Amino acid sequence: MKKNYTLLGLLCLLLAYLPTQASNSAPTWALICPDDVTVDCDAELWDLSGYGNATYHNSTGYHSAGTPVVTYYLNSCGSGYITRKWTIEDPYWNLQSCTQTITVGAGGNFNGSSIVWPAMVTLEGCNPNTHPDVTGKPTWVPAECSMLGYSYSDAVYTVTPDCKKILRKWTVIDWCQMPSSGGYYNQGSWTFTQTIKIVNSVPPAFSCIPDITVSAFDCKFGKVLANPLVIDPSSCGGNFEITNNSPYSTEKNANISGTYPVGTTKVTMTIKYGCGQKKTCLVNVTVKNDKAPIAVCVSNLSVALMGIDNNNDGVNDEGMVQLWAKDLNWKSYSTCNNYPLRYSFSPDPNEMSKTFTCEHVGKSKVRMYVTDSRGNQTYCEVELDIQNNGANIKDCKPKPPVTVAGRFAAKGWVGNIYGKGVKGSELKLYDPQRLYKVNITYDTTSVITKDSFKNLSGYWVFFMDVKKTITEKRDTVPTNEFTYSTLTDDKGLFAFDTVMQKNYSYTLQCPAPLALDLQNIDKADLDLLTSVILGQKSFAHNWQYLAADLKKDGKINTDDLSLMVKFLTGEIENFGDQSHYSLVVNDHTNAMKSEIMAEHPNWTAFDSVKANVEGISFLQIQLGDINPEKFAGIHSQEDIEANYRNVMAHKNLTHTIYPNPFQQSFEVELNMTQGGKVHFTLYDGMGKTVANVVETMDAGNQVLTINAADLPPSIYVYTIETPDGFYRGKLVKENN
Repeated sequence: MKKNYTLLGLLCLLLAYLPTQASNSAPTWALICPDDVTVDCDAELWDLSGYGNATYHNSTGYHSAGTPVVTYYLNSCGSGYITRKWTIEDPYWNLQSCTQTITVGAGGNFNGSSIVWPAMVTLEGCNPNTHPDVTGKPTWVPAECSMLGYSYSDAVYTVTPDCKKILRKWTVIDWCQMPSSGGYYNQGSWTFTQTIKIVNSVPPAFSCIPDITVSAFDCKFGKVLANPLVIDPSSCGGNFEITNNSPYSTEKNANISGTYPVGTTKVTMTIKYGCGQKKTCLVNVTVKNDKAPIAVCVSNLSVALMGIDNNNDGVNDEGMVQLWAKDLNWKSYSTCNNYPLRYSFSPDPNEMSKTFTCEHVGKSKVRMYVTDSRGNQTYCEVELDIQNNGANIKDCKPKPPVTVAGRFAAKGWVGNIYGKGVKGSELKLYDPQRLYKVNITYDTTSVITKDSFKNLSGYWVFFMDVKKTITEKRDTVPTNEFTYSTLTDDKGLFAFDTVMQKNYSYTLQCPAPLALDLQNIDKADLDLLTSVILGQKSFAHNWQYLAADLKKDGKINTDDLSLMVKFLTGEIENFGDQSHYSLVVNDHTNAMKSEIMAEHPNWTAFDSVKANVEGISFLQIQLGDINPEKFAGIHSQEDIEANYRNVMAHKNLTHTIYPNPFQQSFEVELNMTQGGKVHFTLYDGMGKTVANVVETMDAGNQVLTINAADLPPSIYVYTIETPDGFYRGKLVKENN
């Protein structure tokens, strides 16, 4: 069969034949790439030839494939991969290529052990610089294949303006180890908290409050109203923390006011500044049990002299009688049980007896002094009548008063409402007729007269005549040359010895004291004032009306009661100016209350003095101090015992009413130990119920609000009944 070959067929045969022939006659051509490799990030990648080069193989052997094209796929941490691509033309003019991949591993050489964290820092001052350049920041030793960075956040804790703490949280990360997603949360991250302390450690400058001495109001306790310890704020603008350790203070802060027992209580006041630094000072609080006993004398006593016959002629020549001071006593007692009591004729408690003779015949005033075991003293007066009747003593009569150059004395006593003498009171004695003196001056005027005449010789003679005229001039000017002054002694006694001339008139003045003891004003004064305003009681002494007129308007009403409540609750510190008075006791014993409230002179006059003036008494009073007997006599024994039983029966009930006095409404704050029903009732002065509130409350601190806007201004009585007990008290409503 004849084979017919076309051109296409021949070409196919040739292509099929050639490889067969080549493989049989020579080696196969091939491009050979180096193997892929994986290296660490710290490998030397600057010369990649160390990881091999591509070759090609032909019939003549192996040959270099030339220089590859290098492409880097690395991140900022130096990890990723690198490709090396060789391209070469094969014998048939075809481009052949191969690629080597060099994988560069991730970082991980940095493990945080070389981080040096900033130390704790203490900075002085109010607002110091807290920048990390000042307080420090983390440092480390660099490692290969790492990219480190830090940040911080502050949490500021203010203890006081003088004491702050900053907790600065530092975070260091290795960017090359932080996972892009997934992985461990703290991989490549390290944290540390630095403490920065800011403190103003400058100690405060202050003066501790002075020691305090008060009198007991009920023989056991005294009310202390102290000024708080005040310290100027620090340079940082903060106030200091002030505390006290007194077990008797109402509060444990800078005020040590409270009710203290008789004796001396040492109170330590602690001032904290900076971050817990302290300074202390000591205050001695002394409560004196110096309440004077109550002196009660017989009103009058008549005593006859016993005759003495010196020459045995049957006629009594003189007489005498000895009296003991206790013979003048009736029912004197000690309000504080400071027995035994001693009775004397003078402030000297040892002068317990006195001998009276003919020079004492007649009526006169004598004093019986009562001194308790603590040395507290008071006195009362007795009209003593020394008689010469049965003895018929010859020429038995008083001797003329002893005078010095025709001068007489003025003697007396200055005391307070408790019968205790006031030391250091100034008294002044004036002679009204000699408060002015006449100054006499003389003016001399000279008059010169000229004249002339012709003598016998025919000469002219000239002469001058000088005449002097003397004019007397009298000027009346004030003077204090005849003013005398003295101070009272420890017992309140004073004396102007032999300074008053016979038949002259004098004025004795006891100026009002600069200050009296506000510590004596307590709840007993409030109770008495309330009872008087309600008409339940009346004042026993006219001077009490003056002491109770706290508003100083000549009236005793709820305005005065409101001021008393404000003082006792600490809202006001005093009753303003002119709150201390001196009164002449003798001149006001029988004065009407309207008279003493309108005029209360602190002087007394002696007209045409003819003898010593003795027994002068001045009484010093303080506004608000109206109850001289306090708990001793203003209440009956039954009242005292009932009050005691009431307090003991309901001692668990703690409550506060604020404000008192009120205008529209008030709040009753209760501290209940157990929950239950609370019953609050308000009564007017006639006993009529004007408010009645019943609520159920839980244990603990509770508040009951009472709206009393419709009630008229007056004094009200309230009762509170809770599961803890029962309490009764007073409320005052003011004018709006």
